[in-house]
Amino acid sequence: MIPAEEALKILLEGNQQYSTEHSIYYEELDRVRRQTYVTQEPIAVIIGCSDARVPVEIIFNCKPGDLFVVRIAGNVLNVDIVGSVEYAIKYLGVNLVLVLGHSNCGVFNAAMSGDKFSFELKGLIDKVRAAVYRANQYKEDIREHAIKGNVIETAHDVEEICRRFTGDDPGRKIGVAGAYYDLGTGKVEIIRPIE
Repeated sequence: MIPAEEALKILLEGNQQYSTEHSIYYEELDRVRRQTYVTQEPIAVIIGCSDARVPVEIIFNCKPGDLFVVRIAGNVLNVDIVGSVEYAIKYLGVNLVLVLGHSNCGVFNAAMSGDKFSFELKGLIDKVRAAVYRANQYKEDIREHAIKGNVIETAHDVEEICRRFTGDDPGRKIGVAGAYYDLGTGKVEIIRPIE
């Protein structure tokens, strides 16, 4: 494991390279940064997992400014995630919300363990345990069924919530979909289409 001070140093060195034109991506990223300096016009909100192996902009081949990404372990909902989605819909004009789960999600591994958790982590784990419980009916690949089931349930909940955000504009429809990212293949599969 990298000590915190060293990790922070790496991040700051990377930013120094980026901000002083020494990044291998500098020209393209600088152009995009300058275009999005004043305003942003993302095409979608992505509710994704915090897992470091799921770099959302990269897996969708998007540049900065294209996506409004909200990340939380297990891609679950809480008041801050919902508030962020509402902000993107109301103030940025986003019409697509995509809930993105992924294979081998660690929070589901934790939920399936017998470990004891702190109060804060237990709250997060409890949100995914319901999906694990429902997935037990499959007897095999329980974790992957739980991950996909959680995506579908979260997308359903987001759709219900989005109806409140657009209540005063009946002509506006927010599309909500659910997807599953396979860490091994790099492919994203839609498991809950826009309804």
